[in-house]
Amino acid sequence: DGSRRAAGRPRDVFDADSEPDVAPRNAAGSSAHSIGDDDDDGEFFPEPPPSSSSSPSPARGSPSYRHRRQSPRAGPHASAPPSPPPPANRGRKTNRTTTAKDVWTFFDKQPDARHCLFCKSTAAANPNTDVPEPSGPNTSTGILRRHLYEHHLAAWVNGCDQLKITIKSEEALKVVNAYRAKQNSSTDNDPTADSEKPRPAFSKEAFVDAIVEWIVSDDQSINVIENEKLRNIFLMLRAELKDSDIPHRTKIRQRVMEIWDAHLDNVQAEMAVSSPSVFIARLGWVTLDNASNCDTFVDRLASELRKRGIPFNRVQRRIRCFPHIVNLACKAVLAAITNMDFAAITANDFVPQGGEPRTFGAAVARDPIATLRTSIRLIRASSLRRQYFSEVLKALQKKDLQLLRDVDTRWSSTLIMIDRAVLLREAIDQFLSETDSQELKKCKLSKKEWEALEAFQRILSVPHAFQQRLSSETTPTLGHALPAFEAMISQWEKQQASHPETARIVQKGIDKLEDYRQRVEDVPAYTLSMRK
Repeated sequence: DGSRRAAGRPRDVFDADSEPDVAPRNAAGSSAHSIGDDDDDGEFFPEPPPSSSSSPSPARGSPSYRHRRQSPRAGPHASAPPSPPPPANRGRKTNRTTTAKDVWTFFDKQPDARHCLFCKSTAAANPNTDVPEPSGPNTSTGILRRHLYEHHLAAWVNGCDQLKITIKSEEALKVVNAYRAKQNSSTDNDPTADSEKPRPAFSKEAFVDAIVEWIVSDDQSINVIENEKLRNIFLMLRAELKDSDIPHRTKIRQRVMEIWDAHLDNVQAEMAVSSPSVFIARLGWVTLDNASNCDTFVDRLASELRKRGIPFNRVQRRIRCFPHIVNLACKAVLAAITNMDFAAITANDFVPQGGEPRTFGAAVARDPIATLRTSIRLIRASSLRRQYFSEVLKALQKKDLQLLRDVDTRWSSTLIMIDRAVLLREAIDQFLSETDSQELKKCKLSKKEWEALEAFQRILSVPHAFQQRLSSETTPTLGHALPAFEAMISQWEKQQASHPETARIVQKGIDKLEDYRQRVEDVPAYTLSMRK
């Protein structure tokens, strides 16, 4: 029953002395309850502390509040009051609970000890936590109070605030006031704390512009405005708003174009203020990738500027995208080891040649990357095969991971495909050995082919690492370009020395880097960005 359960729980820090014991509270001032049967020693989970309006407070009728009204002090201005009858408990000490609520509210008084309720709650929630030993029965309130502000300052102050208990001890007030000042300072320095952003006035036009700004800044689809759930949220936020007031995708697109046209008009007006040469003189370098149409663009730009008497060197004023150069070197390596035409979405499956290669060169010639890609596509194309592959992984006590297929237009996707395949090699071999599909059996890789894939993995990891290092949206990376050229070439040359069987393959990537390094070294922007 309820009384049995209440009696079995430790006393709460917010309970009066006469109230039955309730659930303990943790060090943060929040209560804890157990999951399971009432008689279980279950795991304790903290609950949020009660609000000041709902916090249980010591009952006014409890013994802790039933203190006698004392007689006024005698003095020359007052007549001596009649002597009251001697109370039966004259020899008993005054109840310290009435004079030190900030202490006794948070301690459980037992005949042989004084137990801190914060410590009891912490120990109940986590038995492995070290908590101070209970205090003796004759421990002074000053020592008990010191325990509260030294070990449970935040929870103690919050508890006193909720129960409207005044802390009067001068020694404790120094610590409490410093704590409150620190809390107020951290709140003032946090612009997001308890501060509400100013709200612009509502209008239909401002509403449409706000939606446009969200779609553009967050790269949302214009069709998101057609989502019924989103439109219902808008209607819920403003009673007088009608569905016809919420724009559709055609209105959003029209407004985007209007804002863009207004932006172009502003730019044109700004440029009309001064001579165009003022703006062109500030033009330093143009960043472009390495496509041939970009070469054409720079040539035409230089020609047009020269016609207007503006000097512009098409070689020195062009910054080439370094991650794109790395990708070109990576493609040069791939062209030496596989036919990437089979990586296209619409390409037919690669049919591997018969026979088992006995050398590394023979394994490379058999194109293990294309063979792996075909097996992955065949496994992923069938839900039954995917399910069986998961069962094979489970039987091998491996993590249930999906096979990944590369795409010719996605950087590093071939390396990612090989990484996952090497990780799941045991499961792939077992799956292809047990399958009844002759089409899949042809795709089983030999030991030499797996060795070739591991070699490709080692080679392709070099450009991938530098590509990731220099692909950043907010951090300037131009100053790392030239050192990265040297570092990449150095890493590949080390691989050539340690793995001579792959030297020819690696050289394809080095040649591509050397080709673009000569074009980059003529651009002063790279060396200028390296200056500290």
